[in-house]
Amino acid sequence: MKVLMILASILLSIVCEADTPKILDSDPALFKGQSRSTINFKSLDSDSWLSIKEWIKRREFKDSNPLWKYNLRQNSTIEKIGVVIKCVGVCYLYKGKMPSRIHQGTKVYEADEIETLEDSYLWIALVNGGLVRVSAKSSVSLNEFNISTDKTFTYLRLNKGHIYYQARVNGNFNSLNLPMTDQIFYPLNILQANREVYAMKTYRSLSRPKRAMYEALSNHGYLKQYESLNEKIKQKSSILSELEHKVLVNTPTISMYSSDAHFDLFHEPGFESIFRVTDKVFNFKPALVKLPKIEVMMNSNKMPIEEVLNKVFKVSKDGNKYEEVDSSLFNFSLIQTKRIPTIHLAREFILENDFAFMFDKEVLAKPLAQKFGYRVWKKNEMVLRKEKLTKMIYKREKDNLILSKSYLTGLKSEGLNQSYYYKGMLVDLEKSKNLRSKKSLEKLAFSDLEYFIWVQKDEK
Repeated sequence: MKVLMILASILLSIVCEADTPKILDSDPALFKGQSRSTINFKSLDSDSWLSIKEWIKRREFKDSNPLWKYNLRQNSTIEKIGVVIKCVGVCYLYKGKMPSRIHQGTKVYEADEIETLEDSYLWIALVNGGLVRVSAKSSVSLNEFNISTDKTFTYLRLNKGHIYYQARVNGNFNSLNLPMTDQIFYPLNILQANREVYAMKTYRSLSRPKRAMYEALSNHGYLKQYESLNEKIKQKSSILSELEHKVLVNTPTISMYSSDAHFDLFHEPGFESIFRVTDKVFNFKPALVKLPKIEVMMNSNKMPIEEVLNKVFKVSKDGNKYEEVDSSLFNFSLIQTKRIPTIHLAREFILENDFAFMFDKEVLAKPLAQKFGYRVWKKNEMVLRKEKLTKMIYKREKDNLILSKSYLTGLKSEGLNQSYYYKGMLVDLEKSKNLRSKKSLEKLAFSDLEYFIWVQKDEK
């Protein structure tokens, strides 16, 4: 009898979701990955769901809100915000309270949290074209991504540790005959991004005498790799270069709202936050020279921090004061992210494969929702969302600072030290020593299979 009652209730609920089967079949707000039914079976409370009183309340609400299903689908969709390029060491992805290990290609969605353990590092490519490097012992929440016809909006929160964010700007990289930095991530399992594949292609096209001359050169493949990178940035620059990409990032003590800016941000729970914002990427010439737009606010009292470009600031643990500090504090980040064409190429391949809609001017609201699972926001909605988030962050972080005084007492500050990047620097030094070795030159004559095996073996 109970089974029959449940089946009858399911049928009644489905029928009552729409006035006619025609309306149900032409649901205009269906996002990719969403089922036709709006019933959330995972969080279903059978007692209240089978209650006739609760059903009457739900029915009255639906009858008085004709757009209830549309709004429900809009609010319940969770959009993909990024793809992991590579994790070195042990990195975790938290969806709620359940952690899972991160690997190359892991998809990251809104409200996911990324955590790196000691001597662990991670690069992630975002849907807006930005790159995020998460240092060791760090945690960052990728809270939100929104897109409208003229801009994108990404909201991140640095919970602890250090991140480096680099915006994607249209332009060209100079071809430098120098080794790559940040080699702890090299090689990548994204085969077409590695410098070796370009060295192999060039080597195969040469005659025997010219091969001997090519072997005598240094940093084989650098020229073709940079050429490929610049071609992809130019070819794939339509929507990504036309839209304004807004990024909101905060710690418990500061909030930064920017576009076309690159930044380092550090926070130690219970202590200060340190940040640097710059308008430059080493070895890169933007197609259009313009100053980035930046707003920096201290969360505890909403005090703006003026003239922050290309300077390093420290904000006190209570968020009440700030000071300009030694500009060399983030030199480790500058050194490791100085020449990273392989990471940049990997970003371009990820954008092509996972976020193809960012290159299609013809994508409208309905196709974007149905084919890719993203909602197109109205311009005024984006403005209102930013204002609401700013107020929410101010209130939440002010409360967090008050609560943290009780459970973070007695801790000693470690500050921004070499433990956040030490292993990466050691690996860079060791790999640089082996660049001119005989083993390195042997890669020029790799077959496709040998190259694949080398990547699988050495990328771990």
